Amino acid sequence: MKRFDWISIVPATADRDHLLSITAGGRQAIGLSMDISNRDYFHYARDGRLATSFR
Repeated sequence: MKRFDWISIVPATADRDHLLSITAGGRQAIGLSMDISNRDYFHYARDGRLATSFR
């Protein structure tokens, strides 16, 4: 059985560089955001690298 550890889910203002920095060391993170023009963004980072990103 594979074990998954969740750190937290926190609503906050964060840019893509911040998302990449918190995934160093084998962690994973998902970022969901919306800009002032109502465009949605999804970012998935793993091991300090952006794995997927789309708008």
